[in-house]
Amino acid sequence: MKVFIALALIVSVSAVPLQELESEWIAFKNEFRGNSYFGGEGEESVRRQIFEINYAYITAHNAEADKGVHTFRLGVNQFADMTNEEYRQLLNLKVNANHVNKTYAADVDNRRLPISIDWRTKGVVTPVKSQSQSRYAINTGNLVTLAPQQIVDCIYPGRDVCKTGGDVVDAIELVIKEGGIEKESDYPYHAGSGICQYSKSKKAVTVTGLNTVQYGVESALKSVVALVGPVAVTIDAGHQNFQLYTSGVYVDSACRNDFQSLNHGVLAVGYGSEKGQDYWLIKNSWGAQWGAQGYIKMARNNNNQCGVATYGVYPTTVY
Repeated sequence: MKVFIALALIVSVSAVPLQELESEWIAFKNEFRGNSYFGGEGEESVRRQIFEINYAYITAHNAEADKGVHTFRLGVNQFADMTNEEYRQLLNLKVNANHVNKTYAADVDNRRLPISIDWRTKGVVTPVKSQSQSRYAINTGNLVTLAPQQIVDCIYPGRDVCKTGGDVVDAIELVIKEGGIEKESDYPYHAGSGICQYSKSKKAVTVTGLNTVQYGVESALKSVVALVGPVAVTIDAGHQNFQLYTSGVYVDSACRNDFQSLNHGVLAVGYGSEKGQDYWLIKNSWGAQWGAQGYIKMARNNNNQCGVATYGVYPTTVY
């Protein structure tokens, strides 16, 4: 089967005009790679071939979307010169099954909830690095940017969480245990893990509890998003069409919703409907170059698409 797929992509590449490919390749390098590769010409040649295959995949998918086959579109982003296997290596979330429904928010009568909600319009969503900062903004009216480096340095001493992954419950419980989290301006970000340097005297936000969303129940997730605020959720984000997503409501029958398939943490900041299709508004952490300015609309009420309601977590009593 993989052989047939590879052959189809090769044929698709040959169908893309060379001038178009060259133009897209140059634009991609300028925007994402500084027009050069550390590995020199050999590395660039390999990346060019991968880019061409991905670009053919994007072109073919969007042609089908134009015919109504798909409800979302793909585009060139920072992952366009990576194979799907390479991209999947970046998805290193490690979730702890013992945390599921440790304490959870029950479902409520969804007829009482708003038809749609977008917490961005309420001024409580920044380029979110910690779920707690949105809850703090809702509770106090003050939006602050918190320090992800504190979590990276302090959550698993001696382990580089940027490479090995971590669990959002562990992150919130760390903030509870330490008595707070600093502002990013006081505890600036740098790549990789270091020595924990948290100072309680500089804490900006305090968290005293957390809840998980009822396992796999989308209506329960809707209740929390509507009545409480943004919720940290984990998903199966390993597919090529997620890698290259750019707009529309994302639906993929190959996307898994079981606990073992969860590999990436994101933030549910709202929900709504588009052209009759329900969606979750999801904030990613890959910058504005990916998706729709850093966001993706994921199918809602569609058999827990990609596990969006499998493992949801949010802090309580934030001040």
